Amino acid sequence: MRGSLAGLLLVYNAISLPATGYVMQEISYCGYGDDEQGNVTFKYFMTFNHMPALMYDTYDNMFFPCPSVPEMRAVVEKYCIEFNTKPDMLNYVKSEEKRCKDEIKTFWNGTVERSEAGLTSIQIIKISVSAATFALGLITLIAGVICWKNAKKSGYTPITGYDDIN
Repeated sequence: MRGSLAGLLLVYNAISLPATGYVMQEISYCGYGDDEQGNVTFKYFMTFNHMPALMYDTYDNMFFPCPSVPEMRAVVEKYCIEFNTKPDMLNYVKSEEKRCKDEIKTFWNGTVERSEAGLTSIQIIKISVSAATFALGLITLIAGVICWKNAKKSGYTPITGYDDIN
């Protein structure tokens, strides 16, 4: 149902408005609150050329036209009436709002599991392995420099049979 209604709205806009192009979008906004209990900000909009055409009010559980596109007001009002009287679109938006709230619960649960001070066990293992690798490399470098410095420095080494003078 949503696709056909959006299609009709786009066709109407293409015929009635002198525009060379248009963009129709559905936008679901899910804002995370600053505490575990919620403060969830959920907003649902349908926009035309990035200007809100209609919006869903979570308190009234209804769609309302936005005043930003006055040329389309009559069409948007018809779609709001249709969206409000048929349960498909309302159920879709309510499921999006529920998904938003579930995501926030998951987010806060993950944050609480993380919020402890100090390093996690995985971080400790990674740092330990990195430190051991660094120390091993440093020891190898120092041993190589010492061996190089202590190596006998001889000048010319004659090769038998090659350097013989006839």
